[in-house]
Amino acid sequence: MRKKIKQIILMMLVGMMLTGSAVPVLAEDTAAADTAAEKETIPTVTLKKQKFTQKTSTAKKKSKDVEIGETIVKMPAKGMGYLKFTAPKKGTYKFTFSDLKKKKGIRGYINLQVPKTGKTTKLIKKKVNTWGGSTHELWIGIKDYKHKTYPKIYWPRAVRNAKVKLKKGQEIYVFFSFEAKDTLHLKIRKV
Repeated sequence: MRKKIKQIILMMLVGMMLTGSAVPVLAEDTAAADTAAEKETIPTVTLKKQKFTQKTSTAKKKSKDVEIGETIVKMPAKGMGYLKFTAPKKGTYKFTFSDLKKKKGIRGYINLQVPKTGKTTKLIKKKVNTWGGSTHELWIGIKDYKHKTYPKIYWPRAVRNAKVKLKKGQEIYVFFSFEAKDTLHLKIRKV
């Protein structure tokens, strides 16, 4: 808040020096431009359509690489595809999935796969702790859906989080399976 007030005061002073009058509109334009610039700096990745697989080589062929930080993920027409993350250091990484864009209640799931210990040719689903318990699939939707017959972990939520322990250089494949083409927000950070 203080930073924003200082920016407005600074812009008004600059406006007064240049034109002889305060120019608060300039401050608003600058704040809007700053917000637009922040959005533009988030990289966007468009997934290549690919069905679920347990072969590392098949997942690797079309997967897109992502790094620590934020990424906008655009899913293809059938909503299926892979991302690959390689841990830069040993530790626990938190994956946050949110902000689906469709307004008609689209939903789907995400699972994390790692190469099987001792075999780099086969992928296995990683069981993760999330809201409602531990699971292999992170169900996500525009709004929260409640199912009478399913445990909470299977209720699609607007935001899903998962923590995974990885070794330095270890790869993890993120598989998306959604009803249709959509866009979501992915954030990866070391915790």
